Amino acid sequence: MAVIAEPARDGGSLRWPYGGEVTELGLPAIAEHLRPLLGRWVGEGQGLWVAARPLCYSEEVDFVASGKAFLTYHQRTQALDDGRALHTETGYLRATGGSGVEMLIVQPTGFTEIHTGALIDDVLDLELVDLGRTSTALGVTQIWRHLVVGPDTLDYQLRLAMNDEPLADHLRGHLLRQP
Repeated sequence: MAVIAEPARDGGSLRWPYGGEVTELGLPAIAEHLRPLLGRWVGEGQGLWVAARPLCYSEEVDFVASGKAFLTYHQRTQALDDGRALHTETGYLRATGGSGVEMLIVQPTGFTEIHTGALIDDVLDLELVDLGRTSTALGVTQIWRHLVVGPDTLDYQLRLAMNDEPLADHLRGHLLRQP
């Protein structure tokens, strides 16, 4: 998932996870409902598809305030067994008014995703409205994302359809907010 800049303990600036600092910007009123997502989240997840051997991974997700009506998102995973890089994605979570959101995601595997949804009572359900893919990307045809935000936890499920098969459980994870 994503990277977030958090206020420095002295209250001055935000720390950008990729180095350097940005001025503390806050969130405009239209994006205030996204505040619970802000921060760095770290934990573990697992692949849920039928495979010769189960896939378990560590994960970092960051959601960063931009000072505008969106959060920047970045996610990366590594295999628990040998530390190899597995997946990364980046994008934006845009406030659209009320509890509404749009999420735009780009994956280096050749996909772009545009989702719409709402963050209501700390639950974010995202419905795919557009899936772009390059000629060399896998045959993914549908993606569904579900996030539950607790005070210090972020749990998620991802369902995926490939090659015109129906949606099926693909990933599940449990992440903890980092100080």
